Formats: sequence, structure tokens, C-alpha cells
Amino acid sequence: MRRGFGPLSLAFFLFLLALLTLPGDGNQGSVAGSCSCDRTISSGTQIPQGTLDHIRKYLKAFHRCPFFIRFQLQSKSVCGGSQDQWVRELVDCFERKVAGIIGLCNRLDFHCCVVTEIT
Repeated sequence: MRRGFGPLSLAFFLFLLALLTLPGDGNQGSVAGSCSCDRTISSGTQIPQGTLDHIRKYLKAFHRCPFFIRFQLQSKSVCGGSQDQWVRELVDCFERKVAGIIGLCNRLDFHCCVVTEIT
């Protein structure tokens, strides 16, 4: 008669399997692990000035994702290649706390300037 796996053998097997499992980093949903975009602008695409002004005006935050940057606006997200000129300028503006401020212009921050008509 053949002997099957007993409860002790099964427990030992599960223990060995658990040792092979790599540790997780917890919950990586939401911002940490998810880099989904509502709109992706392909690298090399010429961005209309009105679109850049809109992004600067409503920019709330940005996230460095693998290979691209995700800009979080008021109601959606826009992504662009991390090596694109407009992306680097926008990140630079945001890091200097200039993006989103209406009418802030000087000679050093000319590309960060958002000029809108205040009525």
C-alpha cells in the first residue's frame, strides 16, 4: 500500500514555498504604484501654447513614473516623456513653485509664465 502526503508533509512543503516567496512592498496602488494617465502626449509632439498654458494653470502635482512624468491637474492627468523639453521645463517650474501662479513673469522664469486676462 502506498503512503500519501500527511498533514506534516504538507505543512513542511508550504513552509518551503513561503521561503521562496519574495517580500512585498505593501499597498502600491493609488499614486505609488499606479501611473495611469488620462492623456499621454507622445515624445517629439509639438505642444500648442494654449495646452501648455492650461497645464501650467491647473497643475497640482507631478509624479515621476518609469519613462514618463505624470502631471496631475484639477480633474485629470496628463503624461509626457521624461526627456521632453516641455516636460523638463514644467517640472522645473513646479519645483520652483512657479507653475499655476497666474501672471508671475520675470526674465528668469519666462517659460513658466502664465498670462491670463483677469476680469
